[in-house]
Amino acid sequence: MKLGFFVLNEINKEALLGLTQGAKNRGWEVRWFINDFGTLLLEDPEVLAFAEKVAISFCEYSAKKLKVPIDNLPKKIKKGTQLNNAILHQQCDKVILL
Repeated sequence: MKLGFFVLNEINKEALLGLTQGAKNRGWEVRWFINDFGTLLLEDPEVLAFAEKVAISFCEYSAKKLKVPIDNLPKKIKKGTQLNNAILHQQCDKVILL
């Protein structure tokens, strides 16, 4: 099972991390696409620690618009565009919107 998360804001951080960990515990592949106010999560060390566990991409435009520092993110976190969002929806069996 491939589970995707389309993350639009920062207020559902606990749900994102908990659901992701539950899916990983089941052996599922997990991907995140972080957009809009969700890019504020890129400043959270607890969220960044998941870069070792899941494939993460984010909307560079949204991050820059919100002045989120992105130059020193872990290399596994990929800068992207809405194309990454489309790819997430194509490649995952289910997508959860948070």
